[in-house]
Amino acid sequence: MNAPELRRASFRGVPFEVTSSDFKVGRRTQTFEYPQRDTPFTEDLGRSKRTITLTAYVIGADYITRMKRLIAACEKQGSGRLIHPWLGTMEVVAVDLTSPKFESNRLSTVTLNFVESGKLEFPNSIVDAGSRCLKAASALSNSAFDEFIKEFDIAGAQDFVKKTVGEDFTKLLSAESLNRIYQAFDLADDLADLANDAITLVSGSPGSLGQRLMDVLGLQGFASTVHAWSDAANRFSLLTKESSLSSAESPVAASRTTSERIEAANAAIQTLVRQSAISNAVLAASEVGSENDRADTSA
Repeated sequence: MNAPELRRASFRGVPFEVTSSDFKVGRRTQTFEYPQRDTPFTEDLGRSKRTITLTAYVIGADYITRMKRLIAACEKQGSGRLIHPWLGTMEVVAVDLTSPKFESNRLSTVTLNFVESGKLEFPNSIVDAGSRCLKAASALSNSAFDEFIKEFDIAGAQDFVKKTVGEDFTKLLSAESLNRIYQAFDLADDLADLANDAITLVSGSPGSLGQRLMDVLGLQGFASTVHAWSDAANRFSLLTKESSLSSAESPVAASRTTSERIEAANAAIQTLVRQSAISNAVLAASEVGSENDRADTSA
């Protein structure tokens, strides 16, 4: 797999680098061997759980802080979103984090073990409103991503066009209202990294840009964790009405002029960010009033 096709690894929004990965899959079986018979019988009992082992590291001047964030993410209750470099997004439970080593060259290595979280499926006549909200949020995110792929197109554009779109994207990500929300989820650094990479990302494929944006802005990995969900739901609802997310208009006809291409690209990005905010508002609403909803202490 080529490097551009690899995803940046993270768990619960905490990024890290991967040097190697083990992925165990298979079937659950029970083999029966009978007296006086040469041929056994093996019964297939269904797919085995998927397990993932990652040899990972964090690097940089703040490597100790980064490793502490990763340790905290692995100790949180419930499942979380793992972004695997080549397997993509998975819902998993952190089994353990072993052998963390803090090197003198601003490097910390660790071994991470995950198992797929799966679903608790038993007959139940009670309507699970929270589960329906999560499904609706996920469906909206997928639809928004697909629409972005179709609408964002500055391939072959001059460098100054890409630079302009990248700078507009950076400005959008620097909005105080956006940063305030993601600080509550300890994702401010990820948002800043996305802003720093904006010009490079808009110059690449729409898929890479859209996926990176959704990886950072989407909060599906925080479902079933403790946060100030009531406050988050209100903030995301207000964010969807921000003028900065609807200032550009997509031309009715196919864009040909430079200004139209810039306007169309900005409109596609703003729409994706706005729809991501709507998806997050729905997700947050599913947790409002639950045992995971704590009072906001940031004010």
